[in-house]
Amino acid sequence: YLYTDADFAGDRNDLKSTSGVFLAVSGPQRRGQSKKQTAVTRSTVEAELVACNHGLRSEGLPALLLWEPSFGRKISLRPYRDNQATMRIIQTGKAATLGHIRRWHQICVDWLHETVKG
Repeated sequence: YLYTDADFAGDRNDLKSTSGVFLAVSGPQRRGQSKKQTAVTRSTVEAELVACNHGLRSEGLPALLLWEPSFGRKISLRPYRDNQATMRIIQTGKAATLGHIRRWHQICVDWLHETVKG
């Protein structure tokens, strides 16, 4: 399981959010990290999308690159988010009010949708 979360505008000095990532595998192997986001987000949903993107790219996909050849089969990664609106955007691949997210955060909602559903 891949858990991602964000604290919207958590840094009171610059109002940037922090992404949290936790990758849990059966057994004693667990990985976690946090990273300050590079741009100010306008909403919790936007901060959560940035965190999910970071988690998939930094922990989730590299783990799949290791596990799939090791096990000789396709492995699915289940990312979990605690924000319903974020989950809906990733499920549908549509975010009408977040057109700026690609420019500001270099995040493609279509890529998140395809990666998570895949």
